[in-house]
Amino acid sequence: MNKLHRGGWLEPGRACSWQWTWGYYEDKSTISIAALAGHLRLSFRVKAGGEDWQDMVQEVEIDRTPCNYGGTRPWFCCPRCGRRVSVLYGAKAFYCRTCHRLAYQSQSECYEDRCFRRANKLRQRMGGEPGCESYIPKPKWVRWATHARMVQEVRELENAGFLAAAARFPSLRGMIW
Repeated sequence: MNKLHRGGWLEPGRACSWQWTWGYYEDKSTISIAALAGHLRLSFRVKAGGEDWQDMVQEVEIDRTPCNYGGTRPWFCCPRCGRRVSVLYGAKAFYCRTCHRLAYQSQSECYEDRCFRRANKLRQRMGGEPGCESYIPKPKWVRWATHARMVQEVRELENAGFLAAAARFPSLRGMIW
């Protein structure tokens, strides 16, 4: 929704199309979007299983909420549940992530993966490279005490990840530092 709004594509009478690649074979997908008064008309093609391509047209309402300092913020109304959302996900139809039953990546991660992801995120925030062996530099705007606390947090997250991995995979027990 934000890209459409910033590009001015929500004004009635405007139209645009987006193309993207997905999958291992870089299959191309295209959607045409036409803005009408109070809603968008989405035109796209779908192919499920061994079926032939089908042309689909779906209309999605736009809801607007007032902003604190003037203007309005546009939202999609999910065609299935009516929730106000900023992103719709496509399959045979475009619905919100709740209606498509999509999970966030972190919801399918195990404990040790979450620990290592958080540690790498902290490393990168301080200007370092991801990975347990990489050096963690001190950015010039960070106090030494803050840097030491963040390095300690990275070490604790990595140790928790290694301990969880060792508990899950007994052959890794000799590798913990």
